[in-house]
Amino acid sequence: MTDTSLIELELCKPAPIIFGENGHLAVTDGKTVWIVVVTEEAMKATANPPDASLERLARYARYYRNMAAAAIQRGEDQNGKVWIFEKDVLASPTRRSFKHPGRHGRRLIRRANRRSFPPVSVKLGAWKQTISTVTDVAKTILDDRWPLIDGPAQRALRLAIVTCFNDEIAPNAVRSAFLSAASEAHVEVADPAPVKSSRQRRVLSGQTRPAARPTPATDNGRSRVGIRH
Repeated sequence: MTDTSLIELELCKPAPIIFGENGHLAVTDGKTVWIVVVTEEAMKATANPPDASLERLARYARYYRNMAAAAIQRGEDQNGKVWIFEKDVLASPTRRSFKHPGRHGRRLIRRANRRSFPPVSVKLGAWKQTISTVTDVAKTILDDRWPLIDGPAQRALRLAIVTCFNDEIAPNAVRSAFLSAASEAHVEVADPAPVKSSRQRRVLSGQTRPAARPTPATDNGRSRVGIRH
């Protein structure tokens, strides 16, 4: 009997990148690494509005990973590569939830909107940008004014973006990776807001609470306040 269960793949390094017109991301089963090539047409067909950016590749990385697992299971990988074409996306039932969100899709949109962190201001020449979400980070490093494309911190940042879109790390981790990438690229960061832990906030808020007033002593259920002896 043929085993029809999907192999389990995880995203891995190298980080996702747009090379030429196609998106590239890496997946592994713990032993072998495959490069998943998502064509420009496939990325545009994934959801509305049509888009073939690194942000689109990162946002739907887990979706492309699952499609790659099915292709590998069918023996369609060649020389360590798996291609995902527009026809594959159009035939995927999961695509419907991206085009017509419904209840589940709205939850995904609300979850994406929660990927925020304390704002960071960066200056690229005369251009100044305030960044407070993971989507802001993805758009900023794709801007032509971002001076560095490749480097250890740049690759780590792209991987962090994908991992956060897959809800595997917190947005603050992307913020930290962005600050490291900005330092590597010699980008000026203007007054980054400090990240406070929730424990610190609880302590500070507790200090502002007024002390509870002591309950007056009673004698046989009657208050003793004001009673002369």
